[in-house]
Amino acid sequence: VYVLRGPVSTIGRLDQHLVRFHRQDLATGIATAADALGLLCELWQRFNEAAMGDTLRNIMLGGQDAEGNDATNEMSFLMVEASLAVRLPEPHLSFRLHRKTPPAFLEKVAELVLLGHGQGTMYHDEQLIPALVAHGVPPASARNYCNDGCTEIVIDGGSGIRFVQMDAVKCLDLTMFNGQENRLPGEAVGQYWNRADPARPLKTDLSPGFESGDFSRMTSFAEVFAAFLRQYEHQTRLLMEWLNLEIARIQAEAISNPLTAGTFPRVLEQGVPLEQGGFDVECNMVFSGSVTTAGDGLAAIRKVVFEDRLCTPAGLLDALRTNFAGHEYLRQALIRAPKFGNDDVRVDGLVAKIVDRFCDQVSGFRSPSGNSYWPALFNYLFNDHAKITGATPDGRRWKDPIAENFSPTPGRAVSGPTALLHSIARSPLAKACGTSPAHVSLARSMVSCNAEGRLLVRQLLESAYAMGVCVLNLAIYDTDVLRRAQEDPERHADVVVRVWGYSARFIDLSRDIQEHVIARVIRT
Repeated sequence: VYVLRGPVSTIGRLDQHLVRFHRQDLATGIATAADALGLLCELWQRFNEAAMGDTLRNIMLGGQDAEGNDATNEMSFLMVEASLAVRLPEPHLSFRLHRKTPPAFLEKVAELVLLGHGQGTMYHDEQLIPALVAHGVPPASARNYCNDGCTEIVIDGGSGIRFVQMDAVKCLDLTMFNGQENRLPGEAVGQYWNRADPARPLKTDLSPGFESGDFSRMTSFAEVFAAFLRQYEHQTRLLMEWLNLEIARIQAEAISNPLTAGTFPRVLEQGVPLEQGGFDVECNMVFSGSVTTAGDGLAAIRKVVFEDRLCTPAGLLDALRTNFAGHEYLRQALIRAPKFGNDDVRVDGLVAKIVDRFCDQVSGFRSPSGNSYWPALFNYLFNDHAKITGATPDGRRWKDPIAENFSPTPGRAVSGPTALLHSIARSPLAKACGTSPAHVSLARSMVSCNAEGRLLVRQLLESAYAMGVCVLNLAIYDTDVLRRAQEDPERHADVVVRVWGYSARFIDLSRDIQEHVIARVIRT
């Protein structure tokens, strides 16, 4: 279980903080817009010289001010221009869009997305601000949201963040074996994300032992789905109870970093430590990633076991125990079952029900101070979780990738980007006010680096916005180039890709993260 306190790790709404200085420089003749752009480019270069990758250096641009007016300004444009000029991973840009976002700014955002680096991520103000208010955030603070070091939502200068992370696919694993883990055919070992990271042993943060039902004796899909929800909600509750204990400990024992604490107005005005009242907004989250892969597995059980009757529940368990050795025919049938990301109402509906139950449970839980928890459809440890989860009912073998955040399982969305957006939009994403990032990776053959490609990107952004997709990241890759980069990294140091809440040089990624990035590219 991981707990993080911030927003010590994020830059926040930098365009809002710097614009008054920029305007003063222009008014006094100290500097021009070209000078400001040059300074930003130099700063961006320094970021990249310091480190690249999972640096937690995120900047949020655009959005609204405290009164609900458009806050896009000259610095918003200049910061995008700086990233277009430097063309390196740092810093990681995100954008807040709303009905009054200037069309010229959306056009500039589309130009940055067209580079293909996974810069930047779009946030939907009309969905997220009301969701934050519904969780007790004052409207002025809700309009001042940004993202933390990844894609989680925090309040700029007004909140920290504490969280626990759990994985829906592992909950399905526990459901299949009545509270026990499927025995892995080998040791669970993994790297974090960088190829230079040391390998480390892995284990689940969930709590095996809760008996949600004997799958081998179930006679209907309704029984299976009810058992999964019991296991899922049990594991979620345990993690929230643990985090409450950790919050109480932190509030009693933690000593704030003086430099960080001094950036929060309440600390300066009232003299209270951050952990004892210095935050304007309390932000406690539960991350649940890979809900879509769990939905794929449940849909496959419904189709293959209970509708087509190609195997019995006991027969499916046997196949899972052996990692599908000797069961390839069954595995292929499970793979052919409906998969999230293809505009299939039945599997999308299962995923939506899981999201709805998860968000209601988390939002109904209270911290020690009585504030609501924030649900988040997010999972930055998806690569680790693929290593600690054996074969699953969607036809996935042990170590095969699972979905990150609220994206399809890599390689399973085969019906094009519009179908994928329809699938994503069927879930009540606004209820996941912590974040619900969907990664849509397109093949470069689909999106040219010209005016036509920029128009396509803008249309996709506008379509997602109209559908109610809350957090969207678009990336564009040439998979042939990625394969060549694996073979000859020295000649491809400039290839940048999106990982989860950040972009990084492709050659710096571990081999399995590289394969994950390649597998999620939509080629249709």
